[in-house]
Amino acid sequence: MSAALADATPLGDERPRSGSRRSRPSRQERRIAAGLRRGDTSALHALYDEHASMVFGYLQRVLGNRATAEDVLQQVFTEAWRRGDRYDPDRASLATWLMTIARSRAIDELRRNVPEPRDPTTLPETPEDSQSERLAERFRLGRLIAVLPPDEAEMLRDLIEADDLRERRALGLDAGDARAQGAMA
Repeated sequence: MSAALADATPLGDERPRSGSRRSRPSRQERRIAAGLRRGDTSALHALYDEHASMVFGYLQRVLGNRATAEDVLQQVFTEAWRRGDRYDPDRASLATWLMTIARSRAIDELRRNVPEPRDPTTLPETPEDSQSERLAERFRLGRLIAVLPPDEAEMLRDLIEADDLRERRALGLDAGDARAQGAMA
């Protein structure tokens, strides 16, 4: 089969071939583009009215948060306003141009919200970690105290309770709370 036959399209088929330019911009697109180049705010309003719902839907789907999508939507149209003089209606439709800006701003937002990886050994201790460690320490001490003579065991229990009481006072808990907590442990 020759290359000419492979590239041929049936009569009446008006689909553009790959690599060909898009169809001519509409009168509305040309009017908005000219207005953006002149700095005409009514062009920005027309651009927003025509494309904001599409851009917002995309941003909401990509970002997963309505408030964030609203913020990024504002950034998109602010950027379109600032760069309006550089828009070329012969290169892309307004929708394509706006969606390209929206995609870039969405990626920026997603990158901004990704936390940097951290070494788990350098993370601060969480309250759950310290409570579980304290509980494990109490069990270890309980086993050790059980093998001590009764008078030494009692003295050690009193020292531990006093230490717990000082710690709870430092945290702003009153003595009654500390005693109740100590009795429960």
